[in-house]
Amino acid sequence: MSNHKNTVYPIPEFDSLTINLIGDGSRGLLCITESDSFGQDEEMTLKKLISAIKYDFDKDIFFLKIYKGDIFSVGTLPVQYKDVIAFGVLPEQLGLNIDYKWYEILKFDHSRMLLSESIKDLNTFPQKKQQLWVKLQQMFLQ
Repeated sequence: MSNHKNTVYPIPEFDSLTINLIGDGSRGLLCITESDSFGQDEEMTLKKLISAIKYDFDKDIFFLKIYKGDIFSVGTLPVQYKDVIAFGVLPEQLGLNIDYKWYEILKFDHSRMLLSESIKDLNTFPQKKQQLWVKLQQMFLQ
């Protein structure tokens, strides 16, 4: 007889009143960051990163800021996306139970995801920004 127990992971419900999703997302990129560590400097950095991959911040991406500790299922968002970049957000917060490493491109059936440390950390540690840039080039410029 096995001593293994089943683990049940609840899928958080989408609440359109608590999620503030902005942008047109015409190219199917979803960017997610924690609002607690996202100020003007971080916004400028994000806009530069988006521009560097030849996307327009307002037209080409969906942008979502969540609060630290918020948990929801990224699959239940009412938008069509093919790529996700999450800054300082853990997979568990996105309703995903996966093994991951920062700056590794994760491939799913209909999408790809790149998990990065927070933009504040990227601004503080240039080597982290360089790691991200290498992966962004692989995802969007090759």
